[in-house]
Amino acid sequence: MYMLRVSYYVSSLLFGLFSVVVAFSQTQDPLDNEAIRDLLENTVQDAENGDQTFETVQEKWEQIRQNPINLNHATASDLSELGFLLPFQVQAILNHKNTYGDFLSIYELQSIVSLNRTDLERLIPLVSVGNAGERTRTPWTRQLFGGTRQLFIRYSTILEDQKGFVAPDSARNYMGNRAKVYLRYRYQFSNRISYGITAEKDPGESWFNAAQPRGFDFYSAHFYLRDIGRMKDLCVGDYELSLGQGLVWWSGFGFRKSSAAMSVQKSGRVLGPYTSVSENQFLRGAAARLAWGSTQLTVFSSYKAIDANLQAASDTLADPDANPGSDPEADPGADPNFDPDAATTISSFVEDGFHRTDLELAKKDAVREAAFGADLTWTATWSKVYFKIGALASHVRYNVNLEAGDQPYNQFAFSGNQLSNASLHYSGGWKNLSVYGETALSDNGAVATVNGVLASLHPRLDLSVVHRRYDRAYQSIYAAPFAEQVAGQNEQGVYFGLSFRPMSRFTLEAYVDQYRHDWLRFRADAPSRGHDYLVQLQYSASRNTVMYWRARHEIKQENAPDNETPQDFLVNNRRSSFRYNLTTKLNPEIKLQSRVEWVWTNDGIGPTEQGLLIFQNIQWSPEKLPLVLTARYTLFDTESFASRVYSFENDVLYAFSIPFFSDRGSRYYLLCRYRATRWLDVYARFARTTYANRETNGNDLDEIDGPHKSEFKIMMRVKW
Repeated sequence: MYMLRVSYYVSSLLFGLFSVVVAFSQTQDPLDNEAIRDLLENTVQDAENGDQTFETVQEKWEQIRQNPINLNHATASDLSELGFLLPFQVQAILNHKNTYGDFLSIYELQSIVSLNRTDLERLIPLVSVGNAGERTRTPWTRQLFGGTRQLFIRYSTILEDQKGFVAPDSARNYMGNRAKVYLRYRYQFSNRISYGITAEKDPGESWFNAAQPRGFDFYSAHFYLRDIGRMKDLCVGDYELSLGQGLVWWSGFGFRKSSAAMSVQKSGRVLGPYTSVSENQFLRGAAARLAWGSTQLTVFSSYKAIDANLQAASDTLADPDANPGSDPEADPGADPNFDPDAATTISSFVEDGFHRTDLELAKKDAVREAAFGADLTWTATWSKVYFKIGALASHVRYNVNLEAGDQPYNQFAFSGNQLSNASLHYSGGWKNLSVYGETALSDNGAVATVNGVLASLHPRLDLSVVHRRYDRAYQSIYAAPFAEQVAGQNEQGVYFGLSFRPMSRFTLEAYVDQYRHDWLRFRADAPSRGHDYLVQLQYSASRNTVMYWRARHEIKQENAPDNETPQDFLVNNRRSSFRYNLTTKLNPEIKLQSRVEWVWTNDGIGPTEQGLLIFQNIQWSPEKLPLVLTARYTLFDTESFASRVYSFENDVLYAFSIPFFSDRGSRYYLLCRYRATRWLDVYARFARTTYANRETNGNDLDEIDGPHKSEFKIMMRVKW
């Protein structure tokens, strides 16, 4: 602890001096897509509850970068697919084109008042002003077979021996080797045609043997067409569906509360191919989006097998501790005497995708899910007023019953084998004011609604307001609305966000979110409340140097820890954090990122605990060599898991790493991208974490007998 504290004070001093020097010594550099990566990092500040489809949105932006959106042919839907433009910004771009004619240059976007510098940095790499008509006139044979092909092969492993690979208890041992293997083939012609296949094997899973004769544990495939007459989208195979504000269907990526205080409205691609490796959060079947003038119809159907925790019907009346899956933190089915063939119900779905042991393999494809639905949307524009309203209906059915468990907080959770939902969703605006919302109904009569307003009150001031009220009995399998909890159930609250640019170099982002839960929830045996506050001040010293200061404070009521009284009671669980981050380019070849982050937590009973993280990141992109090298060294010192700190790390293409840091130690990683030829890219990454106060690390079968953990990853991308 003493040496780390000394390192911290020395680093802070050098850090401060460095900030002052570089802030006024930079040269200008053209815009790049670094702001896109910053936007991704901002969305994972709550990584433990975050979305796990980052690779999908990263891939989408990379594909758009390779085939930029043509500003002179783009529709509101095309621009909204980017996910980060506000509705009145989209409308401002369209109005500019309608008023002044076709864009002659992408840099005309700078004349649009509602687009600030950060917006431009994100947008300009993804748009163009070329002629899009030539691609639509290309013969079909050329479109189907004359596009770009990419083959990805990725291998990763933990170098140290983990207990699951060497455990003497063979009944619980991992069945496969320690390698994680990822294989993907993708064909694409512009943004009009895409088809491909993805396969993955996790560490410990069998591979080409009796337990897994198909080879890889997970396969995904799709065939996608776009803009074929009235057919705006057609996808066969695996796909994502994002409708309304996520109260009924949102299986793709969606931004959550973050320092981007205005990014609160769900927007993006309605229908698109699924290319990630999350093994449950997608649809498998066929879907289409059709258009007749201002009317659009989206229809979809899906049938797939999903993982679930099995249980015998009699278990639902047993003691909760013996009910597999009734506790989200329990290991369902851990009883070696449990017979999956005798199971008649399921207690919960399993989303980790691991099938490494006999018990995990028994949960694989345990349930068959059939889903279908339709969404009808009508759009209208009068002068500068635009409006869109849609109606959505869907039905989901399983071949066995789901029994959520008999804990009091599960009283209103979904049980049974079928669920129907319907909703009305809308969005619209006038000038710099946008409104949106969705109201949904589940077949038990419960209602959920979310409504919001986005307003540009001044060229330097934007405001967002979101109100949500989700009934405690509202039920939806694929819901992912704006919420503190992921499920969109048992919650109501009001969110206020602010983006203020007092001077050209300063941006202030802030939000206040007040919410409450009127029924019990996991770890809260009574109705509870919460408060979430965030303030971030960003200073752009130059186009090459940006620094920000971020403070966040959250109060959430939960059960008192280590309570030995007969009845649980709630306490205010507090978590505060402060971050200082500096990003700068010393020259066109070298980029630096430095960060210091403090965390304070208090569980309402014991003393306040602290956490500290410091890292230095350097990226070298030599002009005369076809490679990019990235390195980071991190020091961390936290008093417990409660004061852990998350950090977004660079990784190989279409992969992501968001480790949390707990206890005391250090971590470094090295990442290399080498462009061997025009058609071959090679990525390699090595990361190692060393603990100063532990003799082992990891849990259960992932435990390593030693204070360090080393990860190696290599990937090849072949393009032709």
